[in-house]
Amino acid sequence: MSQNKIIYDMQTEKPRGTRHVLRNMLIVICFLALIVGSYWHHVSLNRQIDQIRQNTERIESQIQEERRIQIDLEGRQGYMLSDEYYARLARSRFHLIREGEKIFVFR
Repeated sequence: MSQNKIIYDMQTEKPRGTRHVLRNMLIVICFLALIVGSYWHHVSLNRQIDQIRQNTERIESQIQEERRIQIDLEGRQGYMLSDEYYARLARSRFHLIREGEKIFVFR
């Protein structure tokens, strides 16, 4: 005689073990779906993080470039507010000279 006895359910006439196997398979499938879904979400979040990092680096680069431009413009502004600039402007645009200077014209 075999020691592997199958216990039958009185209502369905199916072995009781089959229900448990189906239930366990369903639990395993749900668990695997949960793991796959979590992994996919993790990958998606990592892509978003990479995009945010790239945007941050691009914006920081733009900020550095704008700071460089600002420093250059402040230097130009300082020069344009100086007496040297006005003297050069008067000489070049209005052909003015300082007191005591001589003009030589070459033709």
